[in-house]
Amino acid sequence: MTYKINIEEHIDTSVMLEAGDWSSILPDYQEYIDAALAQVITETPEGKIFKDFSHLELSIVLADDEKLQELNGEYRKKDKATNILSFPLLDKEELELYFIQGADIPKMPFMLGDIIISLETLRLEALQSEKKIENHFIHLMIHGVLHLLGYDHIQDEEAEFMESCEVRLLNNLNIKDPYKLALGEE
Repeated sequence: MTYKINIEEHIDTSVMLEAGDWSSILPDYQEYIDAALAQVITETPEGKIFKDFSHLELSIVLADDEKLQELNGEYRKKDKATNILSFPLLDKEELELYFIQGADIPKMPFMLGDIIISLETLRLEALQSEKKIENHFIHLMIHGVLHLLGYDHIQDEEAEFMESCEVRLLNNLNIKDPYKLALGEE
């Protein structure tokens, strides 16, 4: 995979393998993370603004269903595992300062937030929808980073916009539309 920017120069990703056999199931997980980040940073209006920051930081935790269920219960009041959780460090008003109002870009390292992914749910979803696990992982990473940049899917209109952005970014990486795959359309 090729990237339009050198991720290491722009984004410091702190990846923690908390649980699960990530290294044997997805040995190239860092390459997939970099591919997802490169797409979001170079191909979305919000990401392009963040390219101007001196340096971005992002924390990624590769975990299991137990950890995601615990966090999902604590922060979303849902007592079940989920595939990914994103915790942005900027709220909507703070994001607007940079994206809409053109506030001065900080000249110091800037923390985007945290992303936590469950290996068990990732594998199960990939298997059930007959997707390559690598492609599903990249999709979840793109999805998570978009959340850190203020994208959401609570309202139907927001969901359609976010999904179309995900599909476009995945297409740039020659990954088929995951929403059509899930419906058995491709």
